[in-house]
Amino acid sequence: MQYQTLTIGREFGCGSGDFGRALAGKLGWKLFDRELIDEVARAAQFDPAACRQADERVEHWLHRIGKGLWSAAGEKGPATVPVSGPDADLMAHWTARVIEDLAAAGSCILVGRGGNHILRGHPDAFHVFLYAPFAWRLRRLEAQGMDRPAAEALLHRMDHDRAAYIRHYFQQEWPDRHGYHLLLNASLGPDALLAATLAAMQG
Repeated sequence: MQYQTLTIGREFGCGSGDFGRALAGKLGWKLFDRELIDEVARAAQFDPAACRQADERVEHWLHRIGKGLWSAAGEKGPATVPVSGPDADLMAHWTARVIEDLAAAGSCILVGRGGNHILRGHPDAFHVFLYAPFAWRLRRLEAQGMDRPAAEALLHRMDHDRAAYIRHYFQQEWPDRHGYHLLLNASLGPDALLAATLAAMQG
């Protein structure tokens, strides 16, 4: 199988950005991680900063109610201020469109945002998931200068948010091991991750 696109799902703190860059360098492909937000902003003509705020988010139910009241009531409705820029739903919609377009062009690596679910029916897309023990991810964040309580809170929050995003927009539990070709323990180190992925892609 000649793969043209690779998606990377990830637990927070696994170094998916470094892994993606190394893989992109080996394959000669383009990496879309934070760059994916810029592509969405360009395609939809959104403000990039607003896109970053809505990226991989699920709106709180109170916000959804307020948005519904604003839409239904119009100018004479309650004093609810509409959100400027994309909300979470609109961002997810445009992200899926951009991922489809990038996959059609090929030679790209797409990080997060449910890419493996969006491209589930694409036979030339290869799907990887990075995970690692919580303690290993915690030590990694501490080595980057975060204090332990803040690092623990961030790990829990980001993993929770990503699980909620996948559950809400794709009706799947996160991570679903059946949705990936390869699951990799990031604690094995970057060289092992790269070698395993390239070998698996070659079949």
